[in-house]
Amino acid sequence: MSKENKFVSIIGLTGCGKSTAAEILMRDYQFELVPEKFEGNPFLAPFYEDMQRWAFPSQLYFLLKKIEQMNDIQVMLDKANIVQDFPIYQDLIYANVHNLINNMSSGEWDLYRSVYQLAEEKIITPDLLIFLNVSPEEALSRITQRGREAEQSISISYLTYPSFRN
Repeated sequence: MSKENKFVSIIGLTGCGKSTAAEILMRDYQFELVPEKFEGNPFLAPFYEDMQRWAFPSQLYFLLKKIEQMNDIQVMLDKANIVQDFPIYQDLIYANVHNLINNMSSGEWDLYRSVYQLAEEKIITPDLLIFLNVSPEEALSRITQRGREAEQSISISYLTYPSFRN
């Protein structure tokens, strides 16, 4: 990795503005954008309908895609500054919340953590981690406004879980 190029990652609650902030860095500061890839997750729509049934496969899918993305970032950093709008750490936070609220069994959580720990030694640490903080009410309003069909069933209680806010 070139010492000249920087890696910035943006973390925060669903609907806080991570993608918008990342796009500003891309546009105004010539960063290469590494967006969150949620569109291809075949478990995401069922997850929002039945979180307890689909939390584990959905989170594992995201983790595996994020590991692939981290490999891409390592190569990209040789050529450009990078901004990522959803870091791998946030995948771990979401999975942990699902474990804590019993959407994952202890065996599923253990398997998830094992996969994460295998990848952890290869994870590139961002030069800057930007935390965007909004109230759960504001996040829910933004989620509703952006209109992603699968997200419309997200509840305020889901967004107010303490691990999302710390």
